[in-house]
Amino acid sequence: TKPFQPENLVKIVKKVLTDYPDDADADLYFATQGRILEGRNNFVGARKIYEEFLKAHPKSKWADDVKSSMHEMQHPQLSVYGEEVSYAKEEDVLDISTRNVKQVTIDIYEIDLAKILLKAKKLHDPYASFTDTYEYFKNLKGLKKYCKSKVQSVGYTTKDKGDYRHVSGRKKLPELPVGAYVVHVQGSKVETAMLLIRTDLIIVGKSVKDSLEYLVTEAWTGKPAANVELTIKETYYDYTKNYAYKVRISKAVTDATGRIDYKLLKGNEISGNSVQILGRRDKSLALTGQQYGGYWYQGEDDTFKIFTVTDRPVYRPGDTISFKHIVRSY
Repeated sequence: TKPFQPENLVKIVKKVLTDYPDDADADLYFATQGRILEGRNNFVGARKIYEEFLKAHPKSKWADDVKSSMHEMQHPQLSVYGEEVSYAKEEDVLDISTRNVKQVTIDIYEIDLAKILLKAKKLHDPYASFTDTYEYFKNLKGLKKYCKSKVQSVGYTTKDKGDYRHVSGRKKLPELPVGAYVVHVQGSKVETAMLLIRTDLIIVGKSVKDSLEYLVTEAWTGKPAANVELTIKETYYDYTKNYAYKVRISKAVTDATGRIDYKLLKGNEISGNSVQILGRRDKSLALTGQQYGGYWYQGEDDTFKIFTVTDRPVYRPGDTISFKHIVRSY
């Protein structure tokens, strides 16, 4: 016997319909043909089956499922991916995935991202992160209020052939100066947007016991970046009253070596300190996510190490044992 071939599925279903036209599940078998064709990316064939199904079985319990499949198949879809942060001299490229969209317009708007992130309500919200910009893109109409001016507009022709398939491609964006931008991508009845930060700064940091050390450098040369304005947001748990999650805001400017040493807030009832930084130099921005300090302060009175030594390793019964403690506070 020959092995089973998947392409025989449609033939099998058709034969069942021919042999048992009055079967109670005949409408289900009919609709199944479309599902099989969809699974093979033959959406044109699936649509034809679904249209025939709705004519033959308009009151079937499966009619709503078929209509939903047809809507999903014919509905315009658009998604865009690109690096949110790029460095001067690098190329910005968008990966664009579409369905039922033949032409796309890409508009690039300049925004004052620092002004948005440093709004008092967001700045003092312990749960808000500098790097979490998703909330601005949930409502595209609301997003437009942040756009200052359109700096570029380019078109993109997709590989869509009218067969309801998903297609993808790449589009190189025009070279942009340092700054923050909204990239708004729009096709037929569908749109999306993403944030793009062009910068020439890099911030790196490390935790050292009860402090965090940061170094800001030029992105391409690695040289220290002096006079960069830093907004430092420290969040921490305060167990004094109702275990509150609080925020402390500080300002700093990098020295000639591009460094700052930030001391974490200390106290017996404080713990879980984390820090994030927004660095600014003219229009160039650099952001960090939350970095946790390596020290927890709750119960700080007990943070000691005790070393004990005796005057000799072996004793006889009745001997006096002499010893001393070395207590070190951390």
